[in-house]
Amino acid sequence: HSHGNYRRRMAVGAAMTASGILIVLYSLFGTLPGSDGVRTGFSLDVAVMGVGAFAVLIGTTMLGPALAGPITAVVGWPFARFAKVTGQMARTSSQRDVHRTASTASALMIGVAVITAMVIILGSIRTSTLGAIEDTITADLVVASTSRAGFTPEIGRLLGGELDDPMPSTLEGVSRVQAGQFRVDDGIHFLFALNPRSGAEMVRIDMIGGAVSNINDADIPVVLVHDDLAIAQGWKVGNTIELEFAEAGFAKVKIGGIYEN
Repeated sequence: HSHGNYRRRMAVGAAMTASGILIVLYSLFGTLPGSDGVRTGFSLDVAVMGVGAFAVLIGTTMLGPALAGPITAVVGWPFARFAKVTGQMARTSSQRDVHRTASTASALMIGVAVITAMVIILGSIRTSTLGAIEDTITADLVVASTSRAGFTPEIGRLLGGELDDPMPSTLEGVSRVQAGQFRVDDGIHFLFALNPRSGAEMVRIDMIGGAVSNINDADIPVVLVHDDLAIAQGWKVGNTIELEFAEAGFAKVKIGGIYEN
């Protein structure tokens, strides 16, 4: 009965390992279902790859007792050959109880896998963020706070020469960037504000309707809306809409353009 359980465990482990490897390869080189039969992007690729990697991790853990013997025999040979008695004892001990060796190796493998995954995720987030900044911001210099608290708007006014005693500067233009939130139909959305005169020249926005220059309209506050929100709300360029802010309450703004990036 015990031998039968061992064989079933090895069979399940081998199947999960092989399936996981195939899933990872498919997520890397295959075509995932999506619109028009093309790959659907980062999220689905990573999700499928994560499932495959998890299957490989579980499968190799289940195969541990079967793999421990051959692996320790090969890896331990140099130690047994050159470390004399100590190396021979270590090799023999690891081969004597393959279940204990497999359990120790599995714990180490899981720890390494978790650390590796965190490093990869953080590296991907950093690369994606920097790439988005480089693709969107055309300004030569970005002054940012090292904390989430931000800093006083006086710094922007100082760099932009808006104060009575401005800082000597060779900057051709400066725009302060402010961030906030607004509510539409019980949904919370983010809002970013730029200087309407100089800010439009410091960002690269892929417009699908209207123009970035429309934010210079001084009759009424003008906003550029992402196409997903515009489609969901049925908004079009030129519409006047009402947004709700936490402190200012309700305010009417005009849609000067719709963008997609």
